Amino acid sequence: MQVRNMADADVGMLLAMAINQRNTLEELGYNVSDPIIYYHQNPNICLFLNGIIRDFQKKREPQDAAATMVWLFTMRAAASLELRQLGKELWKELERGIPYIFESKETVEIITGEELIIEGFLEIPIGMEERET
Repeated sequence: MQVRNMADADVGMLLAMAINQRNTLEELGYNVSDPIIYYHQNPNICLFLNGIIRDFQKKREPQDAAATMVWLFTMRAAASLELRQLGKELWKELERGIPYIFESKETVEIITGEELIIEGFLEIPIGMEERET
């Protein structure tokens, strides 16, 4: 994902929608907050997320597709040591959106009429946080 080139406010929008998506997935029993463990328990999670992305794309909902891509990329990074650093970099970039998350939540709710659940927006998926030195 090319989050690096996005403006901070746009990253805030993506982050708000991705956190809402995480909360929805976890309500359904998909523990994407612990992607390394969860991927190994459910290796078909990437196929499932890819299907959700395709459905959003068919319905012409690119923002929802992008929010789901965050989790697909996170799960792929969790599955592969070679991609793990890229997953950490993605979440480091997403952290730039934190100051804009409440404003972004409001904007999305006004546009879509749907409430976003952004509880836990400060939580980085386990294994995707930058290592402290």
